[in-house]
Amino acid sequence: MGPRGVAATAEERRRPFPGDALVEDSLGTWTHGVTIGAPPRTVWPWLAQMGVGRAGWYSWDFIDNGGHRSASELVAAWERVDRGDLMPAGPGVTTAFVVERVEPGRDLVLGVPHDGGLLATWEFLLDPLPGGRTRLLVRTRVSPRGWLTPLGPVTRRAERVYRALARLPRGPILALARAGHRLMQARQLRGIRRRVEAHLPRAAAAGAGKQRLSRLVTAGNGMHVFGQGGWIMLFTAPSMVAAVLADLFAPGLVELPLPASVLAPPGVALLVLGIALWLTAVSQLVTAFSRGELVTTGAYGVCRNPIYSSIAFFVLPGLALLSGTWVYLVVALVLCAGVLLFIRNEERDLLRVFGDEYRRYTARVHRLIPFVKPARGLG
Repeated sequence: MGPRGVAATAEERRRPFPGDALVEDSLGTWTHGVTIGAPPRTVWPWLAQMGVGRAGWYSWDFIDNGGHRSASELVAAWERVDRGDLMPAGPGVTTAFVVERVEPGRDLVLGVPHDGGLLATWEFLLDPLPGGRTRLLVRTRVSPRGWLTPLGPVTRRAERVYRALARLPRGPILALARAGHRLMQARQLRGIRRRVEAHLPRAAAAGAGKQRLSRLVTAGNGMHVFGQGGWIMLFTAPSMVAAVLADLFAPGLVELPLPASVLAPPGVALLVLGIALWLTAVSQLVTAFSRGELVTTGAYGVCRNPIYSSIAFFVLPGLALLSGTWVYLVVALVLCAGVLLFIRNEERDLLRVFGDEYRRYTARVHRLIPFVKPARGLG
């Protein structure tokens, strides 16, 4: 999943960026993103002043800014950036990063020139969001030509290291480079967001906080994090109340015909498994919802509604075995009926938002029954 708040959605990773054509034969393409509680025009000046000897890179300064702290204020002298300008990648570097494309308030593409072409591009794209927010997307594309060429002057020992690395298989080296880039990029994106939002007027900052809270419940695409959960729980609640009352006041009428020593072990196992699946599903849902992404793996690879399934197929049966009363199994059946009754409204919304991606998901993962492939889509 990556560092919280900087992972790009699947759609963002797939979408073309204006600067992609500058490195057509990409050896690796890495995309990250962060949502900032300010409009693009407010975010842009922080991008325009990047570079060593300027505002820095807002990341790990001891690595990429010569140990100097990145600026926490906007500097008027660095507000303007033009194509061909140099944003130094590090102390003493005079060849990268060069501004290859600039659209103020919208897009900034930095490049690493080499032999008439580019070794890599680093693009910062600002997408406006509802509520005066911005989605800052950052994409790095690495060219296979001379991709281990040093950016600046190095010692002979360092040059030998670069040459040795160039002889190694690209796969492991690229994976290592990607991991390092991910850490630095996550730090930078958080640094930019923190600086931008810290400089908002107090009222605007409070509004941004309320918007973030609102986004925990309702996404920009109209999806609601609780979906049909309220209706399903309301539908199931009377049977749960009846089950508890029957267990307390008429246990002889609802008891299972087996001793507790036989029922308890599988009951504990089901309860633990159900709680683990429920917690995993809730965690995945919150993370995916905040990113506007359809989650199809982990608990959601078991079934499409693991929050309900964990209760219906594990927690309630486990409770029935532990208490020795079959009435909780009836609650499980009522819960399943409630899901089947109300969930189609939620599925229509998901189909509207995610289209073919959701349709393919429904064709391979069952709506409610764990580890069962549906006979047809949306089943």
